[in-house]
Order: sequence, then structure tokens, then C-alpha cells
Amino acid sequence: MKTVSTMCRFCTNTCPVDAVVKDGRLISVKRKPVPGVTVRRFCPKNAAAPHIVYAPDRITSPLVRNNADRNQNFKKVSWNTVLSDMADRLLFYKNKYGPESVAWLKGTGEDWGPVWQYTQRFMHAFGSPNVIGNGSLCHTTRALPAFITYGTGTRPDTLNAECIIVWGKNDKTSSPPDYNLLMEGIRHGAKLIVIDPVKTDIADSSALWLQIKPGCDGILAMSMMQVIIAENLYDSHFVAEWTTGFDRLTEEVRNYSPEHVASSIWLTPEEIRQAARLYAGSKPACIADGNGLDMNADVTRNVRAVCMLRALCGNLDIKGGDVFPQKVPVRDMSLKDVLNPKVKPVTAGYPLFSSFNKGWGSPVSTVIPDAILDKKPYPIRALIIQASNPLVTAANSLRVAEALKQVEFLVVIDLFMTRTAGQADIFLPATTTFETTQLNMAGLNANSMLLQEKVIEPLGDSRPGWQIIFDLARALKLDEAFPFQTVEEAIDFQLEPSGITVRQMREHPDGLTLQKPEFEKYRQHGFNTPSGKVEFYSETLSDYGYEPIPSFELSRAGRITFDYAKEKYPLAGISGEKSGWFVHSRYRNIPWIVEKEPEPFIDLHPDDAELREIKDNDSVRIISPNGEIFMKVRLSDSVRCGTVRVPWGWGEHDLRFNINSLTDDAERDSVASTPSVRAFMCDVIKRD
Repeated sequence: MKTVSTMCRFCTNTCPVDAVVKDGRLISVKRKPVPGVTVRRFCPKNAAAPHIVYAPDRITSPLVRNNADRNQNFKKVSWNTVLSDMADRLLFYKNKYGPESVAWLKGTGEDWGPVWQYTQRFMHAFGSPNVIGNGSLCHTTRALPAFITYGTGTRPDTLNAECIIVWGKNDKTSSPPDYNLLMEGIRHGAKLIVIDPVKTDIADSSALWLQIKPGCDGILAMSMMQVIIAENLYDSHFVAEWTTGFDRLTEEVRNYSPEHVASSIWLTPEEIRQAARLYAGSKPACIADGNGLDMNADVTRNVRAVCMLRALCGNLDIKGGDVFPQKVPVRDMSLKDVLNPKVKPVTAGYPLFSSFNKGWGSPVSTVIPDAILDKKPYPIRALIIQASNPLVTAANSLRVAEALKQVEFLVVIDLFMTRTAGQADIFLPATTTFETTQLNMAGLNANSMLLQEKVIEPLGDSRPGWQIIFDLARALKLDEAFPFQTVEEAIDFQLEPSGITVRQMREHPDGLTLQKPEFEKYRQHGFNTPSGKVEFYSETLSDYGYEPIPSFELSRAGRITFDYAKEKYPLAGISGEKSGWFVHSRYRNIPWIVEKEPEPFIDLHPDDAELREIKDNDSVRIISPNGEIFMKVRLSDSVRCGTVRVPWGWGEHDLRFNINSLTDDAERDSVASTPSVRAFMCDVIKRD
């Protein structure tokens, strides 16, 4: 029996863990302590790790369909056969329709950091600009407004804050490490404000909970800034020295007084003023924002306003505030410069969002059905999907299903035969986090660099994602772009500018420190913006044809999907709380996990239930203009009367539970192409 230090990638947190191995078999996984935190919260995914790795329905051999007929069953083939077949098919599309007719969609299951550049390198060497992530639906929609406003993303220092705003986030179920830090900060005396349409456990114990209308976060932030500026509570020294456009911001927020906007966003003027005064009157303070801000059609405006709120109060890059990362210098492996500049990506309609971060590829995944079904801006004919399940996780599942049906050639790389994989021509079996060595984004931290170390050999004939890409490149004779024989060679090549090697990281399994933590780093080189300052008024947004300062239409506050049909569908459906046992649509097939949470429930306010003659545990239909699903009811005052919380991700377990059968993708954020998946008008009807 031995214990190996590595990193777990069973969710997006990528935590340092100790993996126990006996006779080459994974026995258990335990998350390592977080510095400064006295209590470690239980992680369901760590407990489930052996059950996931050795799941009986895990696929460990390449599969193909006979004669590319999707009505036929899959059959097992060798890697040599499947790679040769796949290379021939890709070359066919490249030669007949151009390399841009091939696209690669990559999800979060394989990480989106350094290994993401292997995918980009492959596609760009092949000649296609269409290497696409799912950033339209997650995280990147919050990253862009931060980059536009102050040149980088931030991390909330909840451990040292005097006041913490938890905005659209519930770390108790989604991020045990962050939840530990939050609880430790509260134990140290931090005052807690929670902004969430749903009363979570965190909201229940907060000093102030704002039960906001879904999608209205930007209006709230603008109103808080109106109070802070009018009452002279902002950091005047920081604003004067380190920001531009303050006068224009002051003029704009006059339109968002609490008395004017409160009723539109389901709050009271006093709640808005109390939140503004508590946040601005505490120094340092931080904002821990989450996916609740993503997935709505006003996401760029909303997050921009929240970013400006941080800067207005001078909480950027200070201890206890919102801290800037200290990045490790790495080599750009994307090979983007070899692309034909005349060939535009299918994401070209969203030029700023698809190109603002060179290392992230094009994150506009929502355009893939457009390119397949509408042939806009041109057709995608071959699609490779890696570690993503859009048939369940993307808005308007019926449209996604039709797109997957119509695409001429579909390859899926995954662990299991997901709903999406079931539509494929070729299935390539991937490894789990414990069967591969790689460098993750979370491990690329200047304060503590960590390597995800392989602890067991790949099961059956499965292969790590990096190896699949390298092998496919060789099958396509792209050896010059992929001279690496091992992943260690690739990592060393990527890390060469930092002076760090795989060998050094292995010598420091608990973390290799490249730089000591620093604050107010902008004082040395300014902010990474065109002006070198925080930009309340963004010339960059203006140059791209977008509004330079956020503005909102109160008559459509939140831009909730199907708002036009609210007389027939009177309930605001809220995309539900994430379970601690599952990640997105993943692990719904693991019996050991499903036993812990065997079925989904909607949360319906008792008053809405009484009106519909619905009782606790009744089976109901949830209907929208797009479709219907079936679940049981849990009566709860955690949701406001007039809303219903519908759990997310259960469509993989049973399509009758698929929330995205209710959502739509027609109306989108103009910058990020994000549809309003978080909120939609619907109704609940008792089943006979």
C-alpha cells in the first residue's frame, strides 16, 4: 500500500489530494488540508473516486459503428484501426470542404488550462480555427468583463476579509475548499452578505440576504454604486489615482437609485442601501461570485457592473479583497500563427469574446448548433466532442439533438456512453484524473505549483486525453507540431519560460513556490488595460460596438426567457442548486452515488402549490413553450412565491428530467452569445 500526492479533477476545483493505492488499484482519495483552515469539509467526489474509476459501465476500448450507420451498434476496434479511420475521415472533410469544416468542442471534464493548448495546437496544425470551449455557459463569461475592467480575473480572499459578498454561489455543494475558506473567514468575524434568489444554507446564516430576481445582478450592482457614490462611501484616493471614466459612471448610476429599481428586481430600497453601506463601509471586503451570474442573456453587463463595484471600493488586489493571480510564465503552444488569416472561425460573430484570451481558444460553444443547422457562418460537417455532454447541458436540448443528428461525422472522447456519446460514429475511451499525468490550470499557480500525477495505470485500453491528441496528430502526419514522446516532454516544453520542470515538481509534491504572495501589484506596472488603469468606461467595448458602461432596461429586468408568455407560464423557473454528489451531468450512472440521491425534486413555494392543488411529494409536469419534463415536488419556502427551482443535470440519468428540454437559446448576450438558461417562464401541473 502506498500514498501518492496528486490532484483530483473529478470536479472543477482540482484539489490537491492523497491517493492510496494497493497492488496497482486505487483504494481511497482524501483532500489535503488547506493552509489557514482548521476544518476540512467532506468531499463526495473523493469518497466516490474508486466507484467512478472502476464503474462497471465505464468504456475502456475504442468503439466504432458499422458503415458509419448510427442505427447500428458499436463494435470494439484497436487504436491503430480507429486512429487510421478517423484520420481518413478528417482528411476527407479537410480536402473537400476545407479544414474549417472540422470543429473540436472541449468541456470541463478534461480541464481547460495547459492541456487545453494541446487541443488548440492540434486543430491549428490541422488548419482549423474551430477549437471551441464551453465558456459561453460557464466562468469565461465572468472572466471577460474582469479583463475588460481591470485586465485580469480575481480570487476572493475570504480568509482575511472584513465583509464577504457571496453572489450567485453556494460553495457548500459546489466547492468544499472554498466553503472551508468562507467558513473560516466568518469565524474570524467577517460579515456575510448573500445575493441569491434561493435561500441556501449560507444565505440562512448571513447578516443580510438579498433574494434577488434572477438575472438582475447588474441592476443591483449599479444601484449599490449609486448609493456608494451619492453617500461618498467609495475609495476616493484609489478612484482618483487608478481609474478612468468615473464621471461617466457617476452619471449613469443616477438612473439606478434604490427607490427607482428595487421593485423591478424584487428587493426593497432599504435592502439595497443596507448592502451598499455594509460592503463599502468594510475594508477589506471581497466578492465571491459564481455560476449564478453565468447563463443569462445579460451576463456581460451584469458581471461588468459587479467588477466595477469591486474597484469603486478599492478592494482590488489587497489582502482580504479580490486578489489578482500571480501567473507562471509559460510558452504559448497554440500555434495560432500558422492559421490562414482568411479563414474565420464559426465564432467570428462574437469577436471580442472569442479572442480576448489567447490561451483559452474560442469559448463560444453556443454557435455550434447554428453552424450545423443554419450553416452560419458556414457548415460544421465533422465534430469532435471531448469531455462534454451538450445534449444534456446546453440550452434547448431538442435543437442540440437535431444538430448532433445532422452533423455528418461525430467523435466523442469520454469515460462513459453519455447521451451525447450515444449519437457518435466513433467513441474514444478516456482515462480518469488518477490515470494520467498532466498540468492543470489550478496547478499552474505561482504561489504553489502542483503536478497532477498518475497514480494507477489506465484501465483496459483507455488513453489520457493528451495521448489521444498526440496519437491522432501522428496519424495525420502532424509530427512536426507534436514531437513529444511523453507528456513530461510536453509539460517541460510548455514550462520552459518559468524555469520549472516536471522533475522539480515531483521533488515537491506538496507544491513548488515560484513567487511569494504580493498585493497591489498594479503599483509596479499598472493594470493590464489599454489605459493602465481600471476602466469604468471601456473604449475597448465601444470599439467593438458594445456599450462602454452597463445599462439596463427595467421593463425587461433579468431578460427571463419566454417572458412574453408569462400569462400562460406564470412561474419563473430557476435552474436548480447543484448537488454535492454530482458534477453537471456527470456521475449520474454511478450506483454508489445515485443511492445517496436517487431522484430529483423541484422546490415549489407552498402558496403556489396550494393554488395548483399540489401536495408535497406529488408527481408533476413542468412545462414551458419549448417542452415538458416530469419530477416530484418538495414544498419549500427557500424559493419565493412565483418561482420554482428545477434541478440541473439530471437529463443524463433520465431524459424526462432534462431541464434543458424547457430552456431556449434564441435570445443571447450580445458579447458572449450566452442564452438565459438560469431563468425561464414555466408552469407546474399536477399529474393525474
